[in-house]
Amino acid sequence: MNRAFRFATPALAALAALTLAACGEAPSTAPEQTVEMDATNAAFVPRIVATVNLVVRETPSGNMIGNTTVAFTSGSRGTPVNIVDNSTADADKRSGYFQVTLTKSTIYEATVIAGPSKYDRTEATKQIGSSASTVNMGTQYLPVNPLFTINVKRATTGALLGGATYTVGWADGTAPWMQRTDNVDDMSGIVGVITFYGRSARNHQICEITAPTGYLIPSPSCKLAYATWGKTASVDFVH
Repeated sequence: MNRAFRFATPALAALAALTLAACGEAPSTAPEQTVEMDATNAAFVPRIVATVNLVVRETPSGNMIGNTTVAFTSGSRGTPVNIVDNSTADADKRSGYFQVTLTKSTIYEATVIAGPSKYDRTEATKQIGSSASTVNMGTQYLPVNPLFTINVKRATTGALLGGATYTVGWADGTAPWMQRTDNVDDMSGIVGVITFYGRSARNHQICEITAPTGYLIPSPSCKLAYATWGKTASVDFVH
């Protein structure tokens, strides 16, 4: 914004009047002396923001889910902002509740991009249109992934055998995305029993890549297992 500042110089006008008086002339009305100055001020335009609320729950139980990361987007072409539950950027410190400040828009999107392996994030995107200053996106539900159990047994006695390692992937033969070793990184805590959460409700291919000590990898070395969300399935590898 440009402004012109005018500075009058009455001292010059007074001096001119005295000079004319000394010469015997009547002073005339002297024109006002002015100086123009342009001043440019950079205008500060505040960012208009909205408060956005989101809740993350488990389905079908409705239990709150903590330890998630949600990517919030303001506007159809906005850059996602990743917010960790209970972080500094999350104003609501309750587990599973998000309250974030975003640039105000007419459409908002939230996607759960990280969280406990127990939950399926395949369809974990929620979108809402709103022009309000406080936007309640409601609840994003995450289904519980299917739970799989591998039982590693001795053929003659049915006794459980420890020390085996398995990979987990899809039934289409693509590269496996998980590896679990008995009593090392499985959930059961029982030698010879490996428990883990899968991904989504579809066929999982489980392959033995390391046999129990003193045994050979069986043939076939891979088996298929299926369970829907929140359900369990088990598969036996017999040596």
